[in-house]
Amino acid sequence: MVGAIAATFSLGFSPTALANEMLEPIAVMTDWVSPRLKIRFGWDETGLTLYYPDGQRFLTSIELHRRAVDAEAALAQERARAEQAEADLAALQAKLAALGIDPQDVK
Repeated sequence: MVGAIAATFSLGFSPTALANEMLEPIAVMTDWVSPRLKIRFGWDETGLTLYYPDGQRFLTSIELHRRAVDAEAALAQERARAEQAEADLAALQAKLAALGIDPQDVK
């Protein structure tokens, strides 16, 4: 009961009243567009597919996970490349110093 009171206070309406009075069943979901969100719901042989208002398909959780894994791998590869470049720079600076050349004087 406390949750219902809190929901009524924060939302300005009772969720039960909303469900009973304001929601209408959708007979056919195929290519139905939400009037508020403007997203399209499409049904096909693979199941439910959601589309943004611009027509782009929402990614599945599997696709989002794959992108996250790929981004993490790319980040790790870039970090390794940067670390190698810094090590190469330090080695070149040491060689210049061994030849008596101040690396800061080289332009």
